Amino acid sequence: GTRAFAQETTASLIEAVLREPPINPTTVAPHLSPGLEGIILKSLEKDPKLRYSTATEVVAALQGEGATRTTLAAPRARRGRRPWAVAGALAAVFLAALAFVIAPRLGVWRWPALGRIESLAVLPLEDLSSGSQQGYFADGMTDALIARLAQIGSLRVISRTSVMRYRGTRKALPEIAAELHVDAIVEGAVLRSGSHVRISAQLVGAAEDRNLWANTYERELGDVFALQRDLAEAIAKQVHVRLTEKEREGLARAERVNPEAYDEYLKGRQEWSKRTRSGLEEARRHFLSAAEIDPRFGLAYAGLADVYVLLDQYSGLRADEALPRAEEAARKALETDDQLAEAYPALGLVKLYRRWDWVGAEADFKRAIELRPNYATAHHWYSILLRDKGRFHEAIAEARLALELDPLSPIMNANLGDVYFFARRYDDAIRQHRLGRDLDPAFAPTHLYLGMAFAQSGAIDSAITSCTTARALAGSESYALGGLGYALGRAGRRPEAERILKELEGLSARGQSVPFDISLVWVGLARPDHVFDWIEKAYREEPSGVKDLGVDPRFDALRDAPRFRQILRRLGLD
Repeated sequence: GTRAFAQETTASLIEAVLREPPINPTTVAPHLSPGLEGIILKSLEKDPKLRYSTATEVVAALQGEGATRTTLAAPRARRGRRPWAVAGALAAVFLAALAFVIAPRLGVWRWPALGRIESLAVLPLEDLSSGSQQGYFADGMTDALIARLAQIGSLRVISRTSVMRYRGTRKALPEIAAELHVDAIVEGAVLRSGSHVRISAQLVGAAEDRNLWANTYERELGDVFALQRDLAEAIAKQVHVRLTEKEREGLARAERVNPEAYDEYLKGRQEWSKRTRSGLEEARRHFLSAAEIDPRFGLAYAGLADVYVLLDQYSGLRADEALPRAEEAARKALETDDQLAEAYPALGLVKLYRRWDWVGAEADFKRAIELRPNYATAHHWYSILLRDKGRFHEAIAEARLALELDPLSPIMNANLGDVYFFARRYDDAIRQHRLGRDLDPAFAPTHLYLGMAFAQSGAIDSAITSCTTARALAGSESYALGGLGYALGRAGRRPEAERILKELEGLSARGQSVPFDISLVWVGLARPDHVFDWIEKAYREEPSGVKDLGVDPRFDALRDAPRFRQILRRLGLD
């Protein structure tokens, strides 16, 4: 009546079955003979060479133990059942129960197959390393496994942002699967000791919480890509997806990596995901260190490119300083590996914002998606390009796909609502942003975008409230000021809008890139002469701010003005 291994979580149970000794049967059943205890423990040996090789050997051992017990307890034989038979039945039940619980987890045999698995989520791998100071490494291995599986076009793989919300959760797997709309879940654990890495993982049929497969992989840290490859290939085989030749090649890639460089890269990605000024600066330091340790490590340069394309938004670094550095890093990444999907989206943004090369940028987004079909960020950024070109049907499809791949991501929810806004579908935009607000009430962009939709739908007071909330949540001097000033101007609250203008002009004088926000406030105040002056400045200093001009409904009243048409031509939007 007692389990041989008492661990509660699946990951720790797999680890115990593979590595730890079972409890001694006599500690819970003191009446067992030493001989029967020995038979049970021999059946549980880790090394197959030390276990019985056939059932016949088990029967012989039980018969031998039974004969000994019969000699010692002859009077009990009158009950009509030989003691060895009773012992054999007990052992059979014990071993059968153990096999029933453990065998599916170890891949010895499988349950009857479920229906076709078309979607899965990789939950954050549990960190079993001593000291628990290497959480970044477990997260990095989770990211790497997601990235590998995301190369499979016929399998929908949930992105990192959504799955990381389940770190340490006590929710049942069927509940998680329902929230993410997936057929299966991968969960497991990482143990790193010095230069040695071990991953224990299992595949679970989500709806029925059924263990379909499990295994453990071990490598030296320098061979960590080979470990990731073997694990991804095994999962792909278990879900019975049909792979293209390119997908097979992508999964099979397993170059060696410098362990110290890989460490720095994983730390950088952890900081980059925070989307804060300090996080980006720290990420840049780690990526630079990784590139210095291993100048041929392409992911380090891709990480740098991702840092630089965000710095103008989060740190105030001017675009004409940040974007050249982003382009240089992205091209270095592709020089080391032209199949590196992570480098193409940043390069696409550079082409768009530095040169207004819409064709080249679209080609880069498509290339990233071709190499990694489940890359939510590539679909997200591609939807923005399509939106700004007025290709709303395609933009909505890409934004929805990005959200399907990352359903719990606040930015993916906000992006779909934003596409609806530019498509003039204000009711849909408001509905989507309200869903995003429920998902994460503290995410500032959702409140800003909701305010934009309220303003265009005529709910000006609600727009002012949402923009005010966005500014408070962002904790930034300039964030949402343009939207708030625009809404105040539309509401006829001119003195308050002019105060916003003075605040923005002060920030501009101190070197912050806010010309587009200033132009937006002048739109709300119905002063087109000032609007055009600041749009011209935004074109030079803040390219990401003016890329929407071709479709932004807030500028509709100015579209026939010659100066506005001239600006659109320069942007490639006319």
